[in-house]
Formats: sequence, structure tokens, C-alpha cells
Amino acid sequence: SLEVLNTAAAVVTPEIVEEPQILEETAPAAQEQSITRRVPAAVLRPRLDLCRESGLKLDANSRVLLVGDPGKPMETLARKLRARKVQVLTLAPLALLGDPQEMLKELLAGGPIQGVYFLGDLNPQESLLSMSFETWQAEVEQRSESLYHLFRTLTETSFLVCATRLGGLHAIQSSNGACLGGLVSGFAKALAQERPQMLVKVVDFETNLTAATLAEHLIAETLADSGCVEIGWKDGLRYGISLLESPAASQPDFDLPTGAVFVVSGGSGGIISPVVLDLARATQGTFFLLSRTHLPDPADPDLLRLKTDRQALLADVMQRLTAEGKKATPALAEQKLAALERAAATLETLTALQAAGAQAHYLVCDVTRPESVQAAVKQISVISDRVDVFIHAAGMERSRRLDSKPLDEFKQTIAVKAHGFFNLFKTLQQANLQPRALVFFGSVAGRFGNAGQVDYAAANDLLNKIAAALQHEHPAIKTVSIDWGAWAEVGMASRGHIPELMKLAGIEMISPAAGAPLVRAELLTGGGEVVLAGALGALEGA
Repeated sequence: SLEVLNTAAAVVTPEIVEEPQILEETAPAAQEQSITRRVPAAVLRPRLDLCRESGLKLDANSRVLLVGDPGKPMETLARKLRARKVQVLTLAPLALLGDPQEMLKELLAGGPIQGVYFLGDLNPQESLLSMSFETWQAEVEQRSESLYHLFRTLTETSFLVCATRLGGLHAIQSSNGACLGGLVSGFAKALAQERPQMLVKVVDFETNLTAATLAEHLIAETLADSGCVEIGWKDGLRYGISLLESPAASQPDFDLPTGAVFVVSGGSGGIISPVVLDLARATQGTFFLLSRTHLPDPADPDLLRLKTDRQALLADVMQRLTAEGKKATPALAEQKLAALERAAATLETLTALQAAGAQAHYLVCDVTRPESVQAAVKQISVISDRVDVFIHAAGMERSRRLDSKPLDEFKQTIAVKAHGFFNLFKTLQQANLQPRALVFFGSVAGRFGNAGQVDYAAANDLLNKIAAALQHEHPAIKTVSIDWGAWAEVGMASRGHIPELMKLAGIEMISPAAGAPLVRAELLTGGGEVVLAGALGALEGA
């Protein structure tokens, strides 16, 4: 059966640029492609006394800002820096929320700030089980928005050194249940790509490390080994993070029975369409597709005109905009048609799911709004008494350097992934619909960082850390976080000049025929953070 359920009115938010597209089914043999499975792993780094100096000095000519809450780590680091004659300034992350520009300008009026130590992730983190939405939102904002405001203003700063407490190895291979440091590490990795002249590091520590040792490590990391962004300290040893090729296990540890129930955020846009069609053919399951966009009536004559006479429809849309008193620009008319094309492709996906023997329910839901999520989950609970798999694929991305990235865009990019996950997961739990498995759709931007994507990288690396935290707190839930490479033909990287830029960088794009079955394979035999991509080209050395 096919059903469209409008559970809540969607609010207008920045464009989510996943584009639904339906591809003609192609035999896998016709589009064979080798997708390499890689996993991040902690690898030993040389002792700092064996590493090249960074060229930075911490002395009487240095003016350094410490951002964090009052406590031992801040006090100890400040004392050790002052012992070097450094001029130390301190700020709490909360002071950087809202509009802190005047305050930051006052700090700069006293002289240039050489560098920043960000200690905003060192406080103990409440567990995901017990955290309220208000607490979650506040913790996300304190980490992400304080970094946003700082580095929108401090464009000439020589270094950023962040401290996290994810267990010492960035929640890779083991986790202490913390996850919000992923926002810090993702932001830092992207900023390092965007400002290559700046030393950027995110240094992860064990929870019980003394404040004195933590401060000594932060200072030492500032002065040497500027070529590595992610550093971990565990059991007195120093680690970096590398990618290792890792074939999937040969035996499954999870089952996808016939009639399995899937909840999918992000509707059927972009890469979601071929993925859910693959799962539908394998399970003939039930799919609840959540998206903020209302679908048109399948009998809407504009849908037919879109295929048969697009130019005439474009002219009509221009006239309608004028009649509504709006400025009828070609760009605005094209936006209207693009939205209609996405809706048409979604309707085709729903029909294709039905043809594959699945039940498809399309629910209008803004995942960033708790009340909208509650209404959607209520509809799900009326139809099904269980959820087997929750796929969190909602996302938005607008590449723009931090200097020109509006705050609303930054916040919304993070909210769709961060708050979207939290709202759905907690609401499903409260409705006794806790999924047996959870799959995050992330990006290589979260693993490597990318210029122009500090918000997108932060959101995606947060998903990786949430996956590790869930494995720690909820070992019964199968958890997979996929750092996707760029997809061809569908998704965010398939439009405009991006495919040509990918080719020039030596990055191989994933064909839908090769990529779609990988989600099912990871569910059956995978787990944790995994990078699924072809050749990574310029990213191989990132």
C-alpha cells in the first residue's frame, strides 16, 4: 500500500539540497564499481620531541585566549601559560552566544590574539539516555556557536588548539559515552582545510587525566607537529587517526527479516531513493519516509507539463509569481520548478517501493521541531508496533567559507543532523519503538573536514561520535555511521561543476548501482564508523 500522511505543517527553512531522482534500474553487472571499505583507526605518533617545531612561540609577545568554563583545566593552563610570560585572556562559551561581536572587538582592541585554546568540551557530559532536549540543544549551541563566532572574528589568529574528552582516541575503537566533542573535532578539521596557514589541532584526552598533564600536553602540541589535526593521548602514549582498508565481516550479526520496518529521515531525496529501493526489494518491508516537504496531488497537471513542456511551465510560473505580487525573477521561478521536480521524483519513489512489494508511508515532518516529530511518531505507532531500522539521512549543505556564512545557515545545517537525530531517537524510545538498528548517513567531510563546510563537517563528525556513544550505552542497538564519498547522478555532489572538480581532485564518485546495496551490507555485517568511497584522491593524505 502507498499512503501520504501530512502529520505536521513544515516551517520554511534553508534549502535542503538533497534532490530526489529516480534512476532506471540497471543490472549491477552493467555498472560494476569497486567501493573500498575503510575504517578509522588510532595509530601511534612520534614523541613530540622527535617532531618538527611548529614555529609558534608562547612567550611575553603572545596574547592568548582561553575559552571554557571555570575549573581546574582552565586555571592550570592559564597558570602554566603565565609562567611563560604569556598574556592570558579567558571567556566562557556562554559569553559567545547571541551577538558577541562587540565583546570580541574590545578584546582585539587590546592587541592581536595569537591563538585560542578551546576547552569547551571538558565538562562531564550527561548520557544520551537521560539528557533532555533542552540540555542537548544548549550543549550543542555552546560548542558549535562559540567556535563560529570566535573564528568569524579572529581571522588572523595563528592557532586553534581544542581539547575534548572522548576517551583519548576520539571515540574510535572505544568510547566513554561522550559524543558532543564531535562538533568540536569536525569544525576544527574543516577550519584547518579552510585556513591552511593556521595551526589547528583537536587533542582528545582520557576522562581521568589530571589538569596539569592536560595543560602540559596542550602547550606541547602547540609548539610541534603541525601536520596532524587529530591527536589522542591515552595511557601516556600519543596517537593520530588513520584510515585502514577493512573488508566487511563474512558472517552477519544482524537480520533483516521479510516485512522489516524502516523509519527514514530525509524523505526519499538524493541517495536515499536507490538505498530504500534496494532494501525494499530485499525485505518487502514497511517504510516511513519523513520529509518536511508537502507533496503535490499526483493528478496535478503541472507534474505532466514538467516532463512535456518545461519551458512553457516556467513561463507560467513567472506569471503566477507576478500575480502574487512577488518579484518574478528567473532564479525564483527555477527554484519553484526544482521543488516540483523533487516532489515528482518522490512520488515516483513511492510508486517504485510499492512495485517492489513494500508498504510506503510518506510523513510530513520537520525533524528539528520536537512537536512535529511527536506527531509523526504517533502516526507510526498507529500503523506499526515496532521499528527495526532507523536511517537518519536528513541533511542540508551550503558550501560557504566561514567568513561569509550566515549564523542561521550554520545553525540549521547542524540542527538537521544533531537535533533531528535527538528528537527522533528519544521520541521513538518514549513510544516504545526503539529501533534494533540505527544508520547515520554522514560524509567524508566529517572524517577529513572540508573548506567551506565547518558546519557540515561538525554535524557529520558529531554523528560518528554519537554512533560510538550508542555502542557504549546501548550495545543491543546495531549502530552504523557511514562517511559517504560523493555520489554520481544523485545527491549533493552531483550537480553543476562539482563532478568535474571531483575528477580533477582524483576523487571517484559512487554510482547508485554500486552504493545502494552497501547500506544493507553494513546493516548485516558492519558496525561503527565506516568510510565508503572509491578513490579518495587528494583526501588520501588528509
